[in-house]
Amino acid sequence: MMKKKTKRKIILISTVVLAVVGYVLFMQVIKPQLDGRMVTAVVPMVIENDGLSYGFTYPSGEQGYTLIEPPLPESPTDGLQQVFIIMDTQDYIKYQAPGNGAAAPAAVSVFVVELPELPEGVDRLAHLTTWAEANPQFSSYSRRTTEPESLTLDGVKAVRYHTDGAFRQTVHLATYQGNAYVFVGQYEDDTDAIRAMYDELITSVTFY
Repeated sequence: MMKKKTKRKIILISTVVLAVVGYVLFMQVIKPQLDGRMVTAVVPMVIENDGLSYGFTYPSGEQGYTLIEPPLPESPTDGLQQVFIIMDTQDYIKYQAPGNGAAAPAAVSVFVVELPELPEGVDRLAHLTTWAEANPQFSSYSRRTTEPESLTLDGVKAVRYHTDGAFRQTVHLATYQGNAYVFVGQYEDDTDAIRAMYDELITSVTFY
C-alpha cells in the first residue's frame, strides 16, 4: 500500500514539475519571441464582407492599428448592418487600461446601413444626402464645415465632406446596392498618422 502511495506522489510531483518547466519556458523563451515578432510586425489586413459586397484594407499590428467590431442590437431599427472601429493599437491599450478615465482616442469608423427604398425619379446622391441629414449619428452631417463634394469610390457614387467637434473628421458616404457605406476618419492635426491611414484605407475600398 505504501508503495502505491509513493508512486502516486512521484507522478504528481513530476506533473507539477513539468507544468512549472513548461510555464517558465513559455514566459522566458517563447513569449518574448512572440512579443518581439508582434511588436515589429505591421501587416496589411484585408476586411471583406461578401454579404454586403465591399471590403477595405488597414495596417494591423501592435505598432499599427486594432479593429473592433461591436455587436449589433438584436433588432436594429435604423437599418444598421455592420460597424467597425479602428484605433491605434497603443492608444487602444492605454484606453482599455484599468482606471483610465480618459476620453476615447481618435478612431476610424465604418458603418453599413440599409437605405430606405429609392423613390422613383430621385437621384442616388440626393437620396443619400437626405438620409445623411436624417441620420447624424452615423454621418455627423449636421456638424459639417464643408459642402459635400461628389466623387467615386471604386466606381461607386459617393460624397466627401469635413466636420468639426471633439475631433476634426473627414467623412465619405457611398451608396451601393441599397446600402449607405459610411467611412469616418477622426484626427486632431492634418499631420496625424491616423489621418494618413484613413486616406490610405479610403483608396483601398472595393465594391463587388
